[in-house]
Amino acid sequence: MNSRLLRTAARVVGLILGLAMLGGCFSSNKEPNIDRQKVATSYLNLARGYISEGMPERAIKPLQRVLEVDKNSAEANALLATVYQLQGESGLAETYFIKALKQKPEASDIHNNYGAFLFAEGRLDEAWHQFGIASADVHYSERSRAYANLGLVMLAKSRLYEAEQHFRKALRLNRNLGQVQLELASLLYRRQAYREAQQHYTLFRRGAPQTAASLWLGIRLARVLGLKDDEASYALLLTKRYPQSAEAKEYLKAQNYDK
Repeated sequence: MNSRLLRTAARVVGLILGLAMLGGCFSSNKEPNIDRQKVATSYLNLARGYISEGMPERAIKPLQRVLEVDKNSAEANALLATVYQLQGESGLAETYFIKALKQKPEASDIHNNYGAFLFAEGRLDEAWHQFGIASADVHYSERSRAYANLGLVMLAKSRLYEAEQHFRKALRLNRNLGQVQLELASLLYRRQAYREAQQHYTLFRRGAPQTAASLWLGIRLARVLGLKDDEASYALLLTKRYPQSAEAKEYLKAQNYDK
């Protein structure tokens, strides 16, 4: 356990000890209720720490403790949904997403995360509905990602024009979404808008790591635009980093064909 988790765990223990000393006074004055909220918040933070460190199974007990303190905690139920999703327990994940939304139906972040779950399950229309709710909330701090997710749904449905429009909206809200820059570049390449595609590809390169798919797109764009040095550089990276990828094989096949 890293130092941040240790500090959070220590705060939880301290608050629990404080609650124990208060005994049965929870209904007699306001202070214990404040302490209960502090305990719930600390347990939530501890659970988030476990999830971010790749240890979702350890997040279950802290979240159960939150629900003991506050059985209507939408945040705890949403995090439990995420934990079970990470563990591949789809039924449990959906149960907790639904619980969380019943408790806090206005929570755009939960709608967006539930939509991501539904998208992963291949339930595109239901995912669309959840992403639509999140994207309609002008006060949602991650609204750009909700639009990006709407674009991914349209892409999965092969509705390319709609996908492009949603990706553009996402980038108007937040131009630093590297994956969205790449998706838009790919769509623009497909409709032969090569120079605009290159602009978005350049923005992608500034903030996101290269993958086999992104390098292959870079090669094709560079080839069309006559950028020989870029083409050679991307080709070298693709064949060295991802020699067994489908993209590398496609590149080598194209090279052999050109010969």
